[in-house]
Amino acid sequence: LNALPGTRVKQGQVLAVLESPELADAQAEYLRLIAESQRIKGSLVIAENAVKQSEIEVGIAKRELGRQQSLAATGIYDAPALEEAKRASEEAKNRVLVLTDEVKRLESVVARYEEGAAAGVVARRDLEKAQSELTQSKSTLNEAQSQLKTSESALSREEKIAGQRLRSSKETDASRVRLDLARKTQLSMQASLAQVRSEQAQIASLQSIAATR
Repeated sequence: LNALPGTRVKQGQVLAVLESPELADAQAEYLRLIAESQRIKGSLVIAENAVKQSEIEVGIAKRELGRQQSLAATGIYDAPALEEAKRASEEAKNRVLVLTDEVKRLESVVARYEEGAAAGVVARRDLEKAQSELTQSKSTLNEAQSQLKTSESALSREEKIAGQRLRSSKETDASRVRLDLARKTQLSMQASLAQVRSEQAQIASLQSIAATR
């Protein structure tokens, strides 16, 4: 009480304050529910966006699987690896041809220098230099021939893979795995969204009850 009986008071003066623990608790609970409702709304937006993203990823995975299946059916997918093997083989062959011509040229030079050195018209150091260049070219040619064998072996392997469509099958299987993973993610996101919506409904119900107290 702010005023005792018989005390002079003014108009509008607060004479007493009524306190109710139950009302205070109800107000606190109502405020808590409002805050929780805001949190749920934020979670709902996040969950909805996650579901939309998972749907997009499933669509992408489906299109990729369809593309791989189409390529596997026509064998087109094997072309890049096969064409790369052919290119490498052709480059190796051309390098061997160039180096073979260079070795032949140097062999001819060395032969002339040997004759010149025997006749005393070519310096010994020039002959030795030509012989050194010939030795180096022969070594490089041997390496190129070894690389050519490796390239031809790789080409043969890619031609076999292309014929059996093994690579296409591998890529198609990988696309199926990605699609399955995308679908599982989508289901998980949908379950999370459903849970958030359920929590939102419960909070709304509690808010309604708290507002009537």
